[in-house]
Amino acid sequence: MARPNLYALTSIQWNDVVRALNGIKSSGVYDAFTRRHNQAMMAPTLLPGETGTQRNVAHRGPAFLPWHRQGLAELDEEMQRVVPGVRIPYWPWHADGSGWRSARVWTLVGGNGDSRQSYRITTGPFRSWTSVLWSASSGTFYSRAGIKRQFASSGAMPGAPSMAVANYDVSPWSEGSSASQSFRRALENNHNTVHNLVGGDMTSGTSPNDPLFWMHHANVDRLWAVWEERWGAVYQPVSGCAPGHNLDDAMRFLVAAAATPASVLTPPAYL
Repeated sequence: MARPNLYALTSIQWNDVVRALNGIKSSGVYDAFTRRHNQAMMAPTLLPGETGTQRNVAHRGPAFLPWHRQGLAELDEEMQRVVPGVRIPYWPWHADGSGWRSARVWTLVGGNGDSRQSYRITTGPFRSWTSVLWSASSGTFYSRAGIKRQFASSGAMPGAPSMAVANYDVSPWSEGSSASQSFRRALENNHNTVHNLVGGDMTSGTSPNDPLFWMHHANVDRLWAVWEERWGAVYQPVSGCAPGHNLDDAMRFLVAAAATPASVLTPPAYL
């Protein structure tokens, strides 16, 4: 089954997505994805003596796209245990532009948070969820009622990155890579903008607390798939980057312990 566009779902199809997400949330499976993402963000990946980068297991480096593609595949698998055939839809934020604050997405996932309740969302099918947060001081996870969203007061959703950039990534394989030469860097920059515009829980290491995280990343993955259609499944670098970011390096904090960029490059079908 191809991954669908959120805006093209029928009410029955959307209800299946909600039922699957609520099912894995109530079982505790969903929260494990949130914890793993936070762990990946907290684990730096550096070459000996390297400075000037905040590259970690799943961000600011070449593994950014395959790590999240594999995470989406694993989430789909868990959701399908509840509702066979269902997949996380992609949110086409690249088409919402400056009018994103009134886009249809918010009628589905719930809207902006209530400023009177510390920006906790009070609408939508996920309003009663409990979030799993990380305490750096104690080194433990703890629970908090609700999901938070705090929309930025200005700024438009980014468009799709240029598909004319031929390189998947370039040295120094980090946030220092040139966005005009690295497709990964350009797409990750746009991805960061979406997180920051939505605000609230979407700006932390535990950002998967908001199910919108996965719909956002499904669109990131779709845009990568569009690029792959033009340039092929070309991953860079083969070697020379920090552990976890080279072609055949294992990627940490995923269910599939042997998951590597080479093994997850084949894109899923998209509607």
